[in-house]
Amino acid sequence: MSLSDMLSALNGGISNKKAEIEEKIARLKKAKNKVEREQDAAETDLKQIKQPKLGTSWKGERSQDFKTERNEAHDALQTIVNDKYPRYVSRIEFKISTLEAEQAALSFASSLAGDAARLAEKGEDAVEDAKRLISKAWSSL
Repeated sequence: MSLSDMLSALNGGISNKKAEIEEKIARLKKAKNKVEREQDAAETDLKQIKQPKLGTSWKGERSQDFKTERNEAHDALQTIVNDKYPRYVSRIEFKISTLEAEQAALSFASSLAGDAARLAEKGEDAVEDAKRLISKAWSSL
């Protein structure tokens, strides 16, 4: 494989990988926004779940059963709002950060490939330096 072919293949691989990562990041950001909107809606529901206040006229076994069920529903929703949604958002943010770090590595590899192309233009004396930079770029993928 000629140096030109190697550089072309490297740049194509970098471009494809960057496009894949960008798409993943966009999907994750969209998912994060959706989870945050659902969390906001659930917080509103949480405030309303114990409404209306039950007065002293609510007595008896059925009244107690209703209060118990309502409290259990409140507690379950509170766990979702205060624990599960934030955990989902945190996991999504971590994945986004990981992909952004991968993007930075690809940008570095792209820069190395550009350096290799410039060295190749200098002629035969620079070919070994170019091959070394290409190997470095491939290994960073």
